[in-house]
Amino acid sequence: MTANRRTAAQMTLAYDGPALADHSMDAATLGNALVQLAAATAAAREAIDPGSETSLTVDATRPGSFDIILTLTHTWHTVVDALIGDDTTAIANATGIAGAIIGAIGLIRHRARHGTPERTTPAPDGGMTVAWADGTTITATGDALSLMTDPAFVKGVKGITAPVDGAGVTDMTIAGDSETERIDAADAEAIATYDPESTQETTGDVTKIIQVLDLSFRNGKWRVTDGTMPPCFVAMEDAAFSARMDDGEEFSKGDVLKAVMRVRRGIGRDGVMYERWDAITKVIEHRHAGRQTPLF
Repeated sequence: MTANRRTAAQMTLAYDGPALADHSMDAATLGNALVQLAAATAAAREAIDPGSETSLTVDATRPGSFDIILTLTHTWHTVVDALIGDDTTAIANATGIAGAIIGAIGLIRHRARHGTPERTTPAPDGGMTVAWADGTTITATGDALSLMTDPAFVKGVKGITAPVDGAGVTDMTIAGDSETERIDAADAEAIATYDPESTQETTGDVTKIIQVLDLSFRNGKWRVTDGTMPPCFVAMEDAAFSARMDDGEEFSKGDVLKAVMRVRRGIGRDGVMYERWDAITKVIEHRHAGRQTPLF
């Protein structure tokens, strides 16, 4: 014998950028993102509350922007669960799944950008504080932590963030009752190569010759390449060099830097080694584009 009880929580998914100036989005791109969000939601439900069901529906879009309002419906099927849980608890369960989804996206963003956490400790509010070696910290629930390494959930998150390319779509925001996560192009690029089952990851500094393909002073992230690696976004963490630019040092797209880079290397679950660039920590030398000078 079963008894169903349905409760719901709302989430908002928003994309922004020049390609959305007319408040429209390619149907195939949007459709795939929503399919992947539904898959991530199903993975979250299976991990958090396997005795229930969830469904995700598009409720509305806000005029004047590309915000999609989604309703996550959570259903209990067993008589025991339906009788024991009051409405307040039921609503909390639905909201909790939505919150875990958003919190886990934030954790994946941090881990994709900063590497394997250094430590995890209990937080005063009952959650967990996750800390990285560079001083970055984030507080999350245990459910969000478990989803961070769930392959099915991570696959869904990659699909949700895939439209963010830094050109037509510059960022994505997903929000619930009290949680909000924003993903920009650098985050999306890191998430695309994130492997929750990667092993033997190490972080170190290497000196590289890189070309700056374009400058984004938003969040201090630049798009660079060394001519062998695909272009990627990195943070500029050399405060002295940033100060020189603020003081008027000429700098333009295409300039070349000899710089110390913080790099992460590891072995993915496919057994193949990967390398990811996190940041420029020190600029050793700066050469201007178009000038006939040797490249270091």
